[in-house]
Amino acid sequence: MLKVLIYSPVGHGKTTLLGTAGGDPRLTPALILDFEGGLDAIRSKVTPLESLSTAVEPRIYSWRVRAWTDFDTVHQALLKKSPFRLVCIDSLSEANYLLNQTILSKAVGNNPRHDPDVLEQMDYQRSAVWMRRLVRAYRDLDCHIVMTALAQDVQDPISRQFEYRPALTGKLSVEVPAMFSTVGYLGLVGDEGERHFFTQPFGRFLAKDRSEGGRLGGDLPNPTLPKILDLLEGE
Repeated sequence: MLKVLIYSPVGHGKTTLLGTAGGDPRLTPALILDFEGGLDAIRSKVTPLESLSTAVEPRIYSWRVRAWTDFDTVHQALLKKSPFRLVCIDSLSEANYLLNQTILSKAVGNNPRHDPDVLEQMDYQRSAVWMRRLVRAYRDLDCHIVMTALAQDVQDPISRQFEYRPALTGKLSVEVPAMFSTVGYLGLVGDEGERHFFTQPFGRFLAKDRSEGGRLGGDLPNPTLPKILDLLEGE
């Protein structure tokens, strides 16, 4: 079963990769939780979902997340009875930002002396707890799970080397990847910008493939979700 985190800079094709689930009966019906409103690249493949109780067909659906509480609403609905074989969160970086703003707004409401623009240490700690809880809750659903994130360049405090990691605040950039069985950097290679899915920690990329023998091979050119699933299932 897919439990995958995909991260890369803007424009490298994370959302396009999610769209490759269409047409594969192992991955559809699929649901994409959309924070960025950035599904234009696969708009023709996606049907906005009006209600979580709506009967679905084997295609890709989207649900626009506008508030942090939407997460719990969707998660509870999926726990009760979910027709979806794949659930995607696009993206964790935007979810992290939404959570920080939610926590900041509550903190200012409880304490007017709190800086309305800056998170304090306790706010960051609360945000980290809630983000870990969110990722675990969705990761543990009984279906394929794929989450995306932006990439950031982070300096390791021990080695002093810079490394690409998912764009999440603080220690979440390391803790969240640890919750997935597959973590890959989606890069563009060569003059033609061919997409490659890097799943081994070579160079400056944080990545991993926990499948037996590293079935994804470390560098998967022109990745699709069906191809990733085929390799992980040994087909």
